[in-house]
Amino acid sequence: MHRLLLLFTFIFVGVSSLYAQKKYPLLEVGINEASKLSQEKQKNVLFSPLSLYTLNSMLANMSVGETKKELIGHLGYTKDEIVLLNSYLIDLQKRLGEECVLKSALRYSKGYALNSSLKKILEENYEAEIASGDFIRKGEKVKDEINNWFYENTDYKIKDMIESISPMDKLILMNALYFKAEWEHPFDTKQTYNKDFHLNNQKTVKADFLSKTETVKCYASGSTKAIILPYKGNYEMLMISTPTFSFDAITAMDMKLKEKKVHIEFPKFVMNSSLDCIELMRNMNVTIPFQSGADFTMLFKKSEKDLFVSKMYQKSFLKIDEIGTVAVAASVAKVSRSLDMKDYEEYIFDQPFYFIIRNKMTKEPLFIGKVNNPVLN
Repeated sequence: MHRLLLLFTFIFVGVSSLYAQKKYPLLEVGINEASKLSQEKQKNVLFSPLSLYTLNSMLANMSVGETKKELIGHLGYTKDEIVLLNSYLIDLQKRLGEECVLKSALRYSKGYALNSSLKKILEENYEAEIASGDFIRKGEKVKDEINNWFYENTDYKIKDMIESISPMDKLILMNALYFKAEWEHPFDTKQTYNKDFHLNNQKTVKADFLSKTETVKCYASGSTKAIILPYKGNYEMLMISTPTFSFDAITAMDMKLKEKKVHIEFPKFVMNSSLDCIELMRNMNVTIPFQSGADFTMLFKKSEKDLFVSKMYQKSFLKIDEIGTVAVAASVAKVSRSLDMKDYEEYIFDQPFYFIIRNKMTKEPLFIGKVNNPVLN
């Protein structure tokens, strides 16, 4: 049984309703995917909906029949709307801005020839770098080339993305997303202090908390609270503490955000994460591409009927500090809050919370995460 291997990674450094599914399908798809991961109560959760959406879109272009129908449906379209999907990805990439760099690539086994129309779509719509390699006799060399590609395209953050190349592997899809942004209003390092963060198991850990008083968009009701912290440029971070993480809940909450001067505290944190995306996709009821019987006959000029996706995973790195960039080493000092804090409503995230890094205008999510323990790297 021949296999397709899908690899992708991303780096995050630093740091009228628009919820129309057909206009920005990544918005609903990404949050629905994240809701499947939100039940984790011990480990930190981090993934890129944009990276996964792009990879699945490329995969949809290689498939036919029920395989294609299932992938297209998951991406927010029908089996007849592959042209609309590709057009959306073109527009999406144009909106990324200078803060975000998305790279795609494809390596296929020597001796095979890609379908000409597919090759054109991947090069023109996805700007994919396409090349063949000797997977059978020079698998170790191909592996090193792929790992170097990831290392270079993630600002040297992700190493050893792939462990080996098997003679049974026929195609490797790759995706790297690098994002770097500074806060629109940086935090003062002198206001960073050490305090307790409350874990789900009733225990606490000491963490360094960013702290400031600022006018932001925010919302609080019962056990739900949310704030938006803008970055310079096109992006913002929505930070949420809520018992229910879902598309409907976030949509409703997002429309209730109001500007207000409040006191904000949340922990600095660094995340390294690895995610099995086949398991995630199966939880989203997408199963056909990952089993015998998948149909990827659009892939090669000579039809191959025994291809399926054998691996699909994502590695990531994230760092949030006072400035928002990994290049800045922020000093940490324990200070007391000033007495005038009593005059402002407090938004203190000192227990597990979610965050969404998204486009300010369209709300399309680049990254979604859950912080269960800020000192757990």
